[in-house]
Amino acid sequence: MFGTAKIAVKRAFSTRTFQAIIMVISAITVITTSTLLSIKTVTVKENGHELITAATFSGTVEKFINASGIVVGEYDKVSPPMLSTLKKNQEINITRAYPLNISVGGQVQTVMAAGQTVAEILEVNNITMDSMDIISPSLDSVVNKNTQITITKVTSDMVPVQEELAFTIIQTPNSNLDRGITRVVQEGKAGTKEVMYNVTYSNGKELSRQAAGERIVTEPVNKIVEYGTKYAAVSRGGNVSRVTDPSTQLNYSKTIAVTATAYDLSYESCGKNPGDRGYGITASGMRAARGVIAVDPRVIPLGSKLYIESLDGSADYGYAIAGDTGGAIKGNRIDLFMDTRAEALRWGRRGVKVYILAD
Repeated sequence: MFGTAKIAVKRAFSTRTFQAIIMVISAITVITTSTLLSIKTVTVKENGHELITAATFSGTVEKFINASGIVVGEYDKVSPPMLSTLKKNQEINITRAYPLNISVGGQVQTVMAAGQTVAEILEVNNITMDSMDIISPSLDSVVNKNTQITITKVTSDMVPVQEELAFTIIQTPNSNLDRGITRVVQEGKAGTKEVMYNVTYSNGKELSRQAAGERIVTEPVNKIVEYGTKYAAVSRGGNVSRVTDPSTQLNYSKTIAVTATAYDLSYESCGKNPGDRGYGITASGMRAARGVIAVDPRVIPLGSKLYIESLDGSADYGYAIAGDTGGAIKGNRIDLFMDTRAEALRWGRRGVKVYILAD
């Protein structure tokens, strides 16, 4: 009886012992399997070149890098980010930071960069742009150590400018004045106007300006000049007569046959507009007016009093004074002032006879 009981106890013990052993083995297997599954192979690349490949139990990129003794600088870029969970066969890329020059409005500053885009670098360094600013390269460009970022600061402002408002010279005939004589009835006076300019600046320097509007501050006063149309009396041999036709005898010292052209105060003729410096002023300082002609001073001295006789049967130009010169007026050639462009064109080019009048 007792023998049978002992055998039963031994069998029960053996069964429990076996079951316990099986459980321990299963637990060890689970732990081993779990441990094996948690091991990851990680490759680290630095600036595109492989640095290390290692197996690790680390759970995050940061823990693995710290455990591997890899130093990451403040401005270095790590991808994936440091707090990312490691995966099997994980590849970690470290881009080492390098100095980068940024010119902002002409002022250069050096920052650290690590392969980011231009926009990311500006954000990290708290560099802002205004709507008109120009940047090179573009915001979405990826930088490298040879990149130069340039921000041109562009601004605009409305600037008032006081400008001169030119007066007009009005010439009127006076039959009581001899030909070649002028008289200022009213002096001219320039007015002023205020012009508003939209001025664009590039890095503080003026780039362009465009008139946006203007207003007259003071009106100009026109200059009024009278010119003589009367034939003057001249004498020869004690006789005094009014010159009315080419056959009239004049008190002259010399005659010259010349070619005569004509000019006027239009831009096409004199190359200047009203208000331009020197407009309407001859080489002798006289105002250009009918009776003032251009000569070659080597042939006809400036200041000479003259009478111009037509040789083609048309009306004489009449009395004149040598008061101007011209680049094309050389030798036996003169240029006669006309009141209008139309008159000058009608005159064209003619042969005339010049009487140099005696004093």
